[in-house]
Amino acid sequence: MESIKQLREICQASNQKSDDYLTKKLRFFSIYFTWFFLHFPLTANQLTAGMIFFQLVMGFFLTRSYELKFAVSGIILYHLYWIMDLVDGEVSRYKKSTSITGKYYDIVAHHIFKPYVFFCIGVSLVPDYGDWGYYLGFLSAFSHFFLSTVENCRYEAQLLHLRHYLAQDQTAAPQTGAGPAKKNISFSSYNDLSDQRSSKLKGFKKYLARFDRFVYNSNYLMIEMWVVCTILILNLLVGNRGFEVSGFEVKLIFILLLYYTLSPFYLATMSLYSNVKNRTIDSLFNELSESIELRRFKNSKGINNEH
Repeated sequence: MESIKQLREICQASNQKSDDYLTKKLRFFSIYFTWFFLHFPLTANQLTAGMIFFQLVMGFFLTRSYELKFAVSGIILYHLYWIMDLVDGEVSRYKKSTSITGKYYDIVAHHIFKPYVFFCIGVSLVPDYGDWGYYLGFLSAFSHFFLSTVENCRYEAQLLHLRHYLAQDQTAAPQTGAGPAKKNISFSSYNDLSDQRSSKLKGFKKYLARFDRFVYNSNYLMIEMWVVCTILILNLLVGNRGFEVSGFEVKLIFILLLYYTLSPFYLATMSLYSNVKNRTIDSLFNELSESIELRRFKNSKGINNEH
């Protein structure tokens, strides 16, 4: 068996540029888990199933996160879930078994994860807020499903269009035929659009674009994880107490769940509006098609980008 240093080169080197800051920190620990699991005849997909198991058990603990032992157990399993999410990919790279099917399995697990976690947090509010805990948990889960649906339907639409093109047996690069997208718009998400416009806008609209960026970042998977864990810890430190607002006790967990009910819904709505109004998906598909056609031309002529 290779050393930890050698395993990092084999399993992690290809991700160093694309990984964000938090993922890089978790990869420091994940390689030790990868080393351990490589001693057993386990496939990457089996490890993904283990990740889902951690997810289900963690949800049970989160439903009782108002108790110290359950909150701490939930936080530990939360981190183990993300480490296992890295381990399955590292094992597949080591065994050279990476596939689209494995990526699909991993994505499905992620799309179940966020709605499930926030519904479980809503259940933890039932002792204090009654049925409102269930209602808010359900709405938060729906908001996350709505956001993931809007984001992933972008790729489904492009794939369906590509399949239609291939069925026609054409030789030209596929185009959408929808005409050019709005000027200077070649992005497929509302987040990218807000980045572009924030440098040009002034006054209130500039602050609105910055607000969009803040909301988007706070809903990023890894940041969301740390926010949830931090709020769970703070909630325990204050003794699961809240503050009164017009006779209504507001706790930190309630504020967390309310934010992660409204913010995903806001992002999904704005992303859907931007994609339809600016035809960003058409533009993205056309640019991808042109890039593929250019690469095909270079390959046919024996041209490469090395200097």
